Amino acid sequence: MKNILKFMFVFMLVVSCEDDLDINTNPNVPQDVEKRYVLSAAEGSLATVLGGTLRNFGRLMAQYHTPSPSASQYLDIDTYNITRGYADRMLTEL
Repeated sequence: MKNILKFMFVFMLVVSCEDDLDINTNPNVPQDVEKRYVLSAAEGSLATVLGGTLRNFGRLMAQYHTPSPSASQYLDIDTYNITRGYADRMLTEL
């Protein structure tokens, strides 16, 4: 009986499942990607600024929508208190 248990133990060591349980590679982060599939950081930042920050700025300035009185997210734009820091922040996001 001991020989059978030893054989099973050695067999389990030899036939391990390293490939199935490999946790060192992340399938969500590929190592090699073709250049045509990679969106550059500049294009992503430009889309974020134009689609988000400047769109909100334009809508608030044209008064298509306005923040609620208790919200302070767009309070500077709603009160027309646009400073140079606000414009510089948009440019640094690019």
